[in-house]
Amino acid sequence: MDTDDRVINLFLPNIKGNPISRLQLPKVKGVLIRFWDHEDNHTATIHFLRNIDLQSHFLNFEFDYKGHKIMIENKDFYIDCICKEK
Repeated sequence: MDTDDRVINLFLPNIKGNPISRLQLPKVKGVLIRFWDHEDNHTATIHFLRNIDLQSHFLNFEFDYKGHKIMIENKDFYIDCICKEK
């Protein structure tokens, strides 16, 4: 997904022991989400890119999406990336 260099607000689920509710990522050129959908593995790797190639990522993490949903909401001046329980 091309972001038009808008700020991304990354909202993480409220998991026990996770005091962070939001990360703000400036100057993101693109977001790449790779899903693994196997019988016992429901992991997504989320990459935030400075350029259009995968080698330019500056933040990436794995997220167990079983029981969760990942929503991307385009706003006028920013993008919300929300990971929350179903």
